[in-house]
Amino acid sequence: PMHAATRRLLPPLIGGTNILIVGVDERPDHPEEGVRSDTLMLVRLDAATGRAALLSIPRDTQVDVVDIGTTKINVAYGQGYALAEQYFGPGTTPQQGGMALATQTTEHFLGLSSRGMRIDYTMQINFDGFVSVIDALGGITIDVPVHIIDDAYPTEDFGYMRVEFFPGPQQMDGQTALIYARTRHADSDFGRAERQQQVVRAIAAELQSRGWAGRLAAMPALLESVAAEEGQPTPFMTTLPIDRPDVLFGMALLGARLDPNEIQQLRITPETVPLVAEIGSNLVWDPAGVDQLVDQFFRGPPPAGE
Repeated sequence: PMHAATRRLLPPLIGGTNILIVGVDERPDHPEEGVRSDTLMLVRLDAATGRAALLSIPRDTQVDVVDIGTTKINVAYGQGYALAEQYFGPGTTPQQGGMALATQTTEHFLGLSSRGMRIDYTMQINFDGFVSVIDALGGITIDVPVHIIDDAYPTEDFGYMRVEFFPGPQQMDGQTALIYARTRHADSDFGRAERQQQVVRAIAAELQSRGWAGRLAAMPALLESVAAEEGQPTPFMTTLPIDRPDVLFGMALLGARLDPNEIQQLRITPETVPLVAEIGSNLVWDPAGVDQLVDQFFRGPPPAGE
């Protein structure tokens, strides 16, 4: 049997907490497209030390998904979504089932149980939620490293449009940041993962710049920005109990101690992990290479000078 439950002894966010962020592509007006995870990013936070690390997993990574067998890792969310009650018991919503199966599949792929580790909490956000969060912050500042042109950025009506970003620091609203984080035709999914991590850092920097009072004041607006609207997909869900005082305290403490410039950014790419094979568009990664990257994720960067 599968378990969608969360088990932790320490207060959330204290002493190293692993959170899986699942970016979801769901189009209620096109149900035939199905629901799938567009982004998988594991985040490790420790409010006691102020350390944060990000690890992005390409959505075309080949894994085993229960009842399907060998397939892409982004299929796990859709499978759990479709069979939520069958896998996780009566009353499990499709989103909860999707999050739970994506979490288990990611844990298995990264070999967390062999380290005595697990994913403690999962957060799911769709495109609307992503846009709303950034707009609620009043936008974010992104330093675009290179000139980006994408002549085939997908539009909601399944067409294409041209998008362009010039190098240099710029203020982005939610919609612009979404396009920046999703464009991939200039440099593939690997460049996209780097931009997504850059956006996460920019959100952290924006919150950081506000001080204790400003951060606490921003929380209600952020939660309000991702509240569900009737008849629409839920823009944001998480198993992290964000309304609990100890969690809010952990978030505020983390905000005080975290240096956005020190966030460790790790990505599974052919530069960091040997790519053993490409089977169709499935990416088969060297398990030992994945293991080394996961080691860095938990250990932190080596001290300066090594």
